[in-house]
Amino acid sequence: MNYSDIAERIVKVLVSPGSVVGLAQGAVSIPIDLGYLALSVFDTGNRWRLQTERIRLISAIRSGIFNRHQILRAIRIVINAFTDYIPKDMQDRVYGGIGSSVAGRLLTSGVVAATIANQVIAAGGASFLSKFSAGSMGFFLTSGGLVEHCIYKTFELERENAPVYYKLRRAGNLDFLYFLLKPYMKPFIDALSVRNRYGEGAFMKILDILEFKAQ
Repeated sequence: MNYSDIAERIVKVLVSPGSVVGLAQGAVSIPIDLGYLALSVFDTGNRWRLQTERIRLISAIRSGIFNRHQILRAIRIVINAFTDYIPKDMQDRVYGGIGSSVAGRLLTSGVVAATIANQVIAAGGASFLSKFSAGSMGFFLTSGGLVEHCIYKTFELERENAPVYYKLRRAGNLDFLYFLLKPYMKPFIDALSVRNRYGEGAFMKILDILEFKAQ
């Protein structure tokens, strides 16, 4: 992976999440949804797992997973998973530099999460959330492509970073929100994946670049 690219994408999300809005608008797209629907038809190897995930998704919908509060929780979990591996003194320098225009060190995961959640909703997630948040089973039954899209993104997250996947899943099936949040959360996931695969030294290289770009 390109460490500089990962650091640049993290800074972009933290400093100007609105610049990611173009990618976010593609998160809920009919052509993409249809592609995932077609994939599920031919994905015979995962047929049993797909059915199990549909049942879990129904339960998540009924519990009210698709709302702003749960989006905030999911974002905080991912950002905190990333921040937990940053030395405290470096956290002060990185977040202080990035947050110089918004009260410096007060730029916490909560502030970042709120900003990103607002961007997700502004990018077109509002209409989607209003339909899903009511637990409309009719919407579920008539939105097969979107359902498969949602499920396959959880599979993708599990492959890329199982620890984060299970953190989100154990927090109340929040992994199902990844397909909405991926444009914003992918840089943090990539950084954590570098740490998992290549060790602390490789992760510190990303942090060094991030600290430099945050100044």
